[in-house]
Amino acid sequence: PGYGQLLRTSGAWTFLLPGFAARQPFAMLTLSIVLLVQHTTGSYGVAGAAAAVTGVSMALFAPYGGRLADRYGQRAVLLPGVLVHAASGLTLTFLALADAPLWALFLAAVPTGASVPQVGPM
Repeated sequence: PGYGQLLRTSGAWTFLLPGFAARQPFAMLTLSIVLLVQHTTGSYGVAGAAAAVTGVSMALFAPYGGRLADRYGQRAVLLPGVLVHAASGLTLTFLALADAPLWALFLAAVPTGASVPQVGPM
């Protein structure tokens, strides 16, 4: 039995494709922040620091998201989390493109990382 047999199982693709799409923020968020901030500031150091702030806030706040999901349910946590993540990501993008001060970029990076939807454990 291999992956081919597994993927031919009824409902496998219905489960696999949304799960893959939902995990993309983990994979692409810090990379996109590095590319955006480096492009707007010209500094890989600043870009790496902004991505690090995002990654650290993601790691620090993920357990709290899990705790809230256990207490209030997945939908009650994921839906507001996605909205906060979208708003904070747009804010970070706007600040970077507007040549905002570095402290503003770093401040906006915190909720951007903290609100990444934790779909893996859910």
